[in-house]
Amino acid sequence: MRDRVVQRIPKAVWVFTLLWFALNLLQATATELIGDEAYYWYYSLNLSWAYFDHPPMIALFIYLGRQLLSGALGVRLLTVLSGALCIPLLWLLLDEREPDRRKVGLFIRIVSGVVLFHAFGFIATPDSPLLIFSLVFYLAYQHFIERGGWWPAVCLGLSMALLMYSKYHGVLVIGFVLLSNWRVLLTRRLFFSILLALLFCLPHIAAEVQIGFPSVVYQMTERAALHPYRLEYLWTYLMNQAVILGPFMAVPLFGAVFRYRRCNAIDAAMQFVFFGVLSFFLCVSLQRRVEGHWTAPVLIPVMYLSYRFFAQPHRSAKWVYRLYIPTILLLAVARLALTADFLPLDLEFYGRQTWIESVNRLSKALPVIFENTYSHAAQYRFYSGKPTYSFDGESYRRSQYDLRNEEMRFWGHKVFYIVRDSSAAVSRKGYAPFQIDRRRQQWYYKVYPSFYSAQKLEIRLDSVPTTFEAGREITLRTRIYNPYAQAIYFNRIAMPIHLSALWLNQGAYKAVSRDQKRIRRKVKIMPPITQMTGHVEIRAQIQFKTPEKKGDYLLCFPFQFGDIPGGFNSERYKIQIR
Repeated sequence: MRDRVVQRIPKAVWVFTLLWFALNLLQATATELIGDEAYYWYYSLNLSWAYFDHPPMIALFIYLGRQLLSGALGVRLLTVLSGALCIPLLWLLLDEREPDRRKVGLFIRIVSGVVLFHAFGFIATPDSPLLIFSLVFYLAYQHFIERGGWWPAVCLGLSMALLMYSKYHGVLVIGFVLLSNWRVLLTRRLFFSILLALLFCLPHIAAEVQIGFPSVVYQMTERAALHPYRLEYLWTYLMNQAVILGPFMAVPLFGAVFRYRRCNAIDAAMQFVFFGVLSFFLCVSLQRRVEGHWTAPVLIPVMYLSYRFFAQPHRSAKWVYRLYIPTILLLAVARLALTADFLPLDLEFYGRQTWIESVNRLSKALPVIFENTYSHAAQYRFYSGKPTYSFDGESYRRSQYDLRNEEMRFWGHKVFYIVRDSSAAVSRKGYAPFQIDRRRQQWYYKVYPSFYSAQKLEIRLDSVPTTFEAGREITLRTRIYNPYAQAIYFNRIAMPIHLSALWLNQGAYKAVSRDQKRIRRKVKIMPPITQMTGHVEIRAQIQFKTPEKKGDYLLCFPFQFGDIPGGFNSERYKIQIR
């Protein structure tokens, strides 16, 4: 069986795969980790069934790579391997029975001409396992519909689970593939495959229930508050789709996908995934910002369908051949630019050494806390080996750091605290600037002699009206819970804890200033709280004033620690001021 599979893949494809693996192995060694990769490396330090942002597959990839190699190459090793394996798996999926020199050359040009496929060949992000296990799922589905039987059903169920453990976008791949052949939904074997996939996913689902589905909460509520809609999100989304394929190759490849007429169930599945994923995120872009790599599931369908179109005897692939050379030259320059800072661009792949040296020089032996930048915190810890923490405040977003109790390691210790936002640093006392790169970009720092925080304090309102009158004093009943085992003291001289009401203006964002978007009001707690013992809930009343300006708002209640901003201590309530 294995020999037959190997024989179906031409030697030229195997040679291309080995060259691709060697190129990405070299690139992975010579290129610095970006912040997101360091953040996923932070995942891998404590393997779990669930994390804040993504399923656990990328953490497992990095963990296994670290057992074999150290440094950046260890982080990226399984990504490089999986990226190379995508090439022969894609050829198997094409099921090319009569390969010739023209077809193999066309295949190599299409695969190596897709920009994002280069990136996912060595950058350790969840999109890399998503691609490899998408191909595994497609092959299992192909085997399932062609041969039937219960063993293919088992393989299909396992492949669906692996896809879901890679990235939640996998549900789009699975859903659109099944929709492309709705008759298969009526079979007992598919029902068995779905149940089996759910069974394999039970540990992840149970872990998500335990931590409260934080990624879903962030994407559905918190992200909308942090990134209110702008019309430019639609245009950015549309332009990104050309970028992921490349500025030159996008036109012939997209054109081929649109013109290809499907011949079998796999063709139909690829078309459904392509049009379905792009349409889904087009709708999302009408509500919020869409990151460019979110449409990564369309890469396999684009390469598959464009090859099937141009491989037809009566089709000319001259534009693929003509545009391939400038594409490869551009990609060669881009790959070199990732290892050496010779372009007048502020890329994330270099500059790390400069700012880490600046932080090391100033912080000396002190632990470092970064405000509102989990990626820099992870990157600093990876390269310096020093203890770090990301303090995710009210104006930012939560991260994996919030799911762990690492903040308690720094209680009572002298810390080096970094703020990147110049306006935030200027509004506080005692922050000093320092230069972090040759472009004279500045960050700000302050040394806290005895650091305390209580990000996990919870305030729960008994009931919240949906409308308030403008400029009125409001009194609400609430419960304040201390989830820590240790006591929390509200009146520490250095870092007293106080509660505020934060109103986020949900109106015309472009028409108001930043201060108008975020209105802060002091909150009076009755009776006053001076301390809370561990795992205790206190009932109290809170009193605060509503904004004078009418409109729609999100209301939350952050606890602030001295001059450090508050955290995510309450839900965000939709309120209308009239």
